[in-house]
Amino acid sequence: MNAHLLQDITTALTTNYSAEESSGYLYKIECTSCGKREAFTSKTDPWVIQCGRANNCGASHHVQALFPHLFESWTERYTPKTKQQQQQHPTAVADGYLRDGRGFKLIEITGWYSQEYYHDQKIKAGTTTVRFQINNQCFTERLLDKPQRFGKQKSRTVGPYKGQVWVPPIYTLADLALCKQIWLVEGIFDAIALHHVGIIAVSNISSANYPEYFLAALAKQCPQGKRPTLIWAQDSDRAGQKAIHKHCAKALKTGWDCGAAQIPEEKDRNDDWNDLLKLNQLNDFQIERYLHEGDLLLAPTASEKALLMYQRREKREFPFVFNSQLWWWRLDLNAYDKQLKTLGFEDTSSLTAKDRHQVLKSAGTVKMLCTGLPRPLYIQENKITGECWFYFSVERPDTHQLINNTFTPKQLGSPGEFKNRLLAMKGTLWKGKPSQLDHLLEGWTTHLKTVETIDYVGYSKEHQAYIYNDIAIRNGVVTKLNDQDYFQFSNLSVKTLSHSLVMSINTDLTQYQPVFAQNIATAFGNSGVIALAWFLGSLFAEQIRDMQKSYPFMEIIGEAGAGKTTLIEFLWKALGRDNEEGFDPAKATQAGRSRTFCQVSNMPVSLIESDREDEKGKGKQFGWDELKTAFNGRSIVTRGLKTTGNDTYAPPFRGTILISQNAAVDGGEAILSRIVHLHLLRDAQTLP
Repeated sequence: MNAHLLQDITTALTTNYSAEESSGYLYKIECTSCGKREAFTSKTDPWVIQCGRANNCGASHHVQALFPHLFESWTERYTPKTKQQQQQHPTAVADGYLRDGRGFKLIEITGWYSQEYYHDQKIKAGTTTVRFQINNQCFTERLLDKPQRFGKQKSRTVGPYKGQVWVPPIYTLADLALCKQIWLVEGIFDAIALHHVGIIAVSNISSANYPEYFLAALAKQCPQGKRPTLIWAQDSDRAGQKAIHKHCAKALKTGWDCGAAQIPEEKDRNDDWNDLLKLNQLNDFQIERYLHEGDLLLAPTASEKALLMYQRREKREFPFVFNSQLWWWRLDLNAYDKQLKTLGFEDTSSLTAKDRHQVLKSAGTVKMLCTGLPRPLYIQENKITGECWFYFSVERPDTHQLINNTFTPKQLGSPGEFKNRLLAMKGTLWKGKPSQLDHLLEGWTTHLKTVETIDYVGYSKEHQAYIYNDIAIRNGVVTKLNDQDYFQFSNLSVKTLSHSLVMSINTDLTQYQPVFAQNIATAFGNSGVIALAWFLGSLFAEQIRDMQKSYPFMEIIGEAGAGKTTLIEFLWKALGRDNEEGFDPAKATQAGRSRTFCQVSNMPVSLIESDREDEKGKGKQFGWDELKTAFNGRSIVTRGLKTTGNDTYAPPFRGTILISQNAAVDGGEAILSRIVHLHLLRDAQTLP
């Protein structure tokens, strides 16, 4: 392992997961699955973090999944220092990536790849690549340095590869023709990973690519009547599984024997074959398990799948998934005994495998539990209020569309409410019994991940992160919302429950145009610069209050047509909210106002036109004294919690106060001393 990488990993484990050093080990590491400080790893090769609670957790995580930012700057970390060294080691960066990023033994793959460079003219950025030649006209290369800069493109394939595969260079078609099995995987790195454990594998580059030309050429090399068995081991996602069914059917028609291999679905994990190599999970016993999972995928009926599951682990009854639906299999012992006697057997000792299969098929009963497939993803928890919800995805077999939504504990615990909640999610129907739901709940809620929540948008002091609708920023790292609707920062999982505010934030720093500040100064003079500075300070209001105890209110007043709305809408747009000016507190109920004040953190709450006169000439005014405590970030509102006790919830004010109206606030000294006043005039305006 690279010495600098080792030091960075050790520091990250110590800082983020409270690791302690011992002779040869880092231990007392906080496990990301169960949260207990019982995980450990090697001090000199800290690749895999293993939880020591073998019976209660036993999870293992590769360090690259915990700290992906440490595995992004390969060129910077691995380029030789001198030109002479660079000439002597032309593939040094690619070597470092394949060894430390992919877990490969370089001696196994010498000469299989080259180190190249790719430059994207559109974004004016480049990266070192590791390139694999597919054929004389086609190659594929992996982008190594911060690939997120290039959008979704982590690799690029140039040239035609339809119907072809990448074959490890040490094999010829004649060699492959004599093999017992050939595994077909999507990625080249997956094929190399399987090669490391003695499995001959080729890559079809994409699950959509059926390698018809390769198979036709291979068939010509095979001895008469002796072809290798094709093991379709595409990715375990929906696209990969669909491709396995399609490719198997096509290969069978052309005379190939087929099987499949699949990686079992894990909660919060989506591993490929290369990931399993890095986690040391490709031994013979585990390979046999992956082949069994492939057999389950290819099972033609729910009954056949249930029998395969029973033969591996004999349980009298169990739930299982088939065709994106929940099913229940049960062995009827009376029918089992009756079938034995029908076949002329007194007991099972003399049964052949074929007879046993027939008996089990006759005695097993299969019933559908649910017309869709509910899957528990995690528990989302509000530590302040003590509330929690179970977050599920539900898949429909007709469209394979995933619908994500919450279930309350009450909805999960009651079959009637569970049925109603499922019906509300695109008409999925629950048909099972209460005892069957209880059995499912036991498995669903065991070791279920917990995701912390906030009920506002913006900066979370507790998590030290800016959390918005679709992106979050922590320690300068931008993270996108994952496909399970939460943000993952190393050992922190968090999401916002607020959907009232929609932010549109551009994270592409190359599109930043600093001239906007000069335009504000030109259009609005000193008042515009002060307003811009106040808005910028609002993004750090919580941090400023920690140091200075307060953050001032801003009041922008002036004559009609002076440009108040234009200035405020532009500044809101710079924050990511288009066509936003604010709300009128005089038109809102007290409950509505209190919720609005609690919706944001490190962002302004904008109050507009709150002073006005009614038709009788009597002043109708919002009570400004309600806001005095907001100056120091203290609570504006207190509400009771739905408990049997006297518990209340008084959330602190996390935002800033912006006031925009024609006339100045008419209040006492206590409120006026908290306000920075800006007065916009029309006399400085010019006409085009």
